[in-house]
Amino acid sequence: MSGVLHVEREAAAPGVVELRVVGEVDLAAGRRLQNELDAAVGSGDAVLVNLSGCRFLDSSGLSALIRTARDIGPARRFAVFCLPEGIVRQVFSLTRARTLLDVHADRASALAALTA
Repeated sequence: MSGVLHVEREAAAPGVVELRVVGEVDLAAGRRLQNELDAAVGSGDAVLVNLSGCRFLDSSGLSALIRTARDIGPARRFAVFCLPEGIVRQVFSLTRARTLLDVHADRASALAALTA
């Protein structure tokens, strides 16, 4: 599978950058996602990742999210939200990624967690 990935970056709130991940994250797209995450982290803002438009996420994409959360550490905030039904939610459930990432059901709760 060769994923088509589009990542949109915008300010979600003062001090919070949102990355909207749309499409499929496979091995090749996982590297691009990591680059986008690194750039967002480099901005110095908290990072909110919106996966509502993500149709497929393999281990490279999940690894990029976990690596970024680990690298940010407790001093800065990183949240993931809007896990769509289907394969992406299954990946999070099967791997127990929810225990490693700050996962929220919707944008409002993720944004509230980052701005609290």
